[in-house]
Amino acid sequence: MLAVLFVMLSLASAEGQLKRTDNVCAKRVGLYPTDAHHLELPTDQDPRFEIRLCSAGEVQLLGFSARSSRPSLAINTGARWWGLLVHIGNVIILEAQDGVSASTVYIAQFEKGKPVLRAKERTVGGISYSPESGASGDYIVIKIPLKVYRNENSDPEIPVRQYRLRLDEE
Repeated sequence: MLAVLFVMLSLASAEGQLKRTDNVCAKRVGLYPTDAHHLELPTDQDPRFEIRLCSAGEVQLLGFSARSSRPSLAINTGARWWGLLVHIGNVIILEAQDGVSASTVYIAQFEKGKPVLRAKERTVGGISYSPESGASGDYIVIKIPLKVYRNENSDPEIPVRQYRLRLDEE
C-alpha cells in the first residue's frame, strides 16, 4: 500500500464553504493517481486527484475519472492554504485552513471509477488516520475531532467523527 503524506502548517483566511465549480484553476500543485494505474495511459489520464491554486490563491480539489480531461469532482475550498494532505490508494484527505481556530476537512474517494466526496467536516485539527487490513480487504480509518461552539460557562467534550473507507474499491 502506497501512502503519501504532505504536511504544510499555515494560517489562512477563507470562506470555508463548499463550492462546486466547472472552472478548473490553472496552477496544478499536486497530482495523485489512484492505485489503479492504466499502463497504457500517461499519468495525467489515470484516475486521479489534483490540487490546484486559483489566481486569487484559493485551493481547489479535483477528481478525474480515467481518460478524462475534465474533472468529475471539483471543489473550491475557499481556503488559501492546506494544513494536511494525505493520499493513500483511492482516498484523499485534504484539511483546508480557513482560520486559527478551525479548518475544514474534505475526504474524497473513487467509487466504481468515479471520484465522490465522502465527507466535509469542520474540525479543530488533530486528525488521525491509520491503515487497517483484514480478510475483507484493506481500509483506512480516519478520525476527525469536530469543531464545537461552546458556551463560555462549560467545557464540552470534543466529539470525534470516524470514517472507515475501503482502499481497494475502484
